[in-house]
Amino acid sequence: MMKCYHRNHENDADIFCINENCKEFRIFCFECQKNGMHYGHPESYKKIKEVIQELVSLQNNQREIIDYLQSVKDKINSEFDNLIQGLRSQQLIDWENIKNLNGEEWNKIICNLLKYRNNKEKKLLRNILSNNATYLIEQLNNYHKEIFVEFVPNLENEVDNKNFSYEIMKESSFIDSKCYSFTFNNKQSQMMVGYSNSKIKVFNFENGQTSLFQELHDHENSVFCLEFMRKSNKLVSGSADESICIWEQNNDLRWQLQQQLNGNSQSIICLAINVNENEIICGGYNSQIKRWRQQRSVWQCIQTLKINKGSIKSIAYNNSESHLIFCNNLKQIFVCQQQQDEWEINKEINVDDSGYRLSFIDEKTFAFQRYCQEMLDIYDLDGRQVQLVEVDNGKSRNCNDWFPQRFIREKCILVNKNGSCINFIKVEKDGKLEMKFNIEFQSHDIWGTITYDGEYLITWDGDSKQIQIRKYVIK
Repeated sequence: MMKCYHRNHENDADIFCINENCKEFRIFCFECQKNGMHYGHPESYKKIKEVIQELVSLQNNQREIIDYLQSVKDKINSEFDNLIQGLRSQQLIDWENIKNLNGEEWNKIICNLLKYRNNKEKKLLRNILSNNATYLIEQLNNYHKEIFVEFVPNLENEVDNKNFSYEIMKESSFIDSKCYSFTFNNKQSQMMVGYSNSKIKVFNFENGQTSLFQELHDHENSVFCLEFMRKSNKLVSGSADESICIWEQNNDLRWQLQQQLNGNSQSIICLAINVNENEIICGGYNSQIKRWRQQRSVWQCIQTLKINKGSIKSIAYNNSESHLIFCNNLKQIFVCQQQQDEWEINKEINVDDSGYRLSFIDEKTFAFQRYCQEMLDIYDLDGRQVQLVEVDNGKSRNCNDWFPQRFIREKCILVNKNGSCINFIKVEKDGKLEMKFNIEFQSHDIWGTITYDGEYLITWDGDSKQIQIRKYVIK
């Protein structure tokens, strides 16, 4: 039997949910059920034998889809073959006897000459293929992302890293102007940095060593947010110029602007990307969440979620994207769920202090850092405080935006910036969080990130004015 994914539950997970509209984790135990998981659709509960029967039926359906795709592919290939053969037949002119052609034959040749004389037919054909092929490829790619589910790693199998640290690589550190945001491409072979002077620099990154590859200049003010679309290989940036930029690589692997999203009306402080990478959610100083969706390669705003007042400081999805959370600077946390393809606030959590950072630890638990407080609050989605974790702030009374809190699942480490400290908190197998150590700086002006695998920590601080690179080390 399988252990329940909820680390605090001792029962085996032996119930499966097959409700198509359900957003919760689909394998659960009796205790999960008692706690309200999958409430409202008990008819969708299945045991393993029933699920196996469903899988057999699914296999048959997949075979039918494969046969259908193959038939469509054969028809398309046949049409292309006919088109190519027709074009080649028009090139078969008997040049030796061309003077002996009759009027009808000359008429056909002249008509074809006029068609191709100004490349009209060539342009028409290219437009047809470009528009329809691009749309078809995009739709198939979206279908592929939606239909194939990635397996989430199990915390039970994680490396035991009870004694670890991040040691500075002094030879890799370098002085640079003020930078607010950092991210990495999927292979972690490039590091992108957003600057206060509106630039984005792309560095080649290998084993902690960097070299400048390219500069991007399309923003007009500070670049506060950088995120990377790891499946579609695109860079997303948010700026104080009130815009979001989507960047893609050209054939020479140089980064270029694909689209700029305007209409946000305030600086972009935080943003998040969904797992299918066809939606971007952003927040800023104007008490609004903007939701952008990609439709036929074009990004459009499809929803504006408003709160009464306050700046949106941090935003996050849970793994299944059944819930979205965000916090403002007025001592509030908001929990949202989707209703008819729109996010709606279904819970407001009033807290003692404002906070700049929050992030999910698992499906139903998230960590919230109050402003410069020496405690990290752990909440569930019902607004119950389930744990308090001691953290350091370096005795600082000030903190900043734009250093996102990250949970590195591969290493079960939560990276938390608070005041003039970066705290490293271990999430144990029983769900308890324990502060392990911190890195203290001489300034609260610290911005940075950690790589997806947790191997490198990148920072810029107002004291050293360096981009510093630290390497994960097990002691």
